[in-house]
Amino acid sequence: MYLAPEDDETHPFSYAQIVGIFHADVVNTAPGANPKPEALEFLWIRRYRLDHTWRGGFKRKQLFHLEFLPDTDQNTFSFLNPDEVICGAHLIPAFASGTTEELLSSGSIGHLPRPRLTDDQDWRYYYVNMFVDHDMYMRYRGSGVGHYRVPIPPEDENPEPSPDSDKEDSEDPEVMDTAVSGAPPIPLVTPSATPELDDLEFPEHIDLHARPGSSLSQDSQESDDSNRSGSGDLGCEDEEVEEPDLGPEDGLGEIEEEVEQGYAVL
Repeated sequence: MYLAPEDDETHPFSYAQIVGIFHADVVNTAPGANPKPEALEFLWIRRYRLDHTWRGGFKRKQLFHLEFLPDTDQNTFSFLNPDEVICGAHLIPAFASGTTEELLSSGSIGHLPRPRLTDDQDWRYYYVNMFVDHDMYMRYRGSGVGHYRVPIPPEDENPEPSPDSDKEDSEDPEVMDTAVSGAPPIPLVTPSATPELDDLEFPEHIDLHARPGSSLSQDSQESDDSNRSGSGDLGCEDEEVEEPDLGPEDGLGEIEEEVEQGYAVL
């Protein structure tokens, strides 16, 4: 993972797979250069590119898509200064998209051994996991502590609608109204549909047809009167109830002259 070219305003970073790491002693053959060998380190890389048929980012709530450049592109392989590498990127194969053998010719040394793949296979797409840790997350978010200031391209204000939202928009209100109107009517409860009182079965000791003035109602009234009279007779008729001794300080009676002057009995 390294910085994207300055003329690339679509994504802040570029991605590549390291095929080889070289430590070489080179001689500069330019006129006037020092003919003494110098140590030089460089990386041999195989480049990725963004999948432009897929849109990722924070607003779209999707990870970015990568794919290898085909061998027909002259920029498929290149050399890179190790000082330009920012950090290792976490790429996740898009297993649902499957594999391909069309990117490199058979037997190319650019193929690295990977699990679940043959010598000539590559995963068609990869996801860029920008949430692998907080440091990686801030590189895509920007303004990370200790990071170089990298311009983050602004994302589209209106993200692409998700498939679920397309389904919701495709529902025609007229179709829904038709479906509701075509539903069977709900039966209403009418007085004729309710059972008559005579059709219901009750225990024999309950007479629901008793009316005021009937023998049943009179018996029940007499029993209520007896209960009331019994509850009121507590055997306290001969006892005198002592009245509380309340004075002016309790809000009762007349206020005497001593009370007005504050000399009431405590």
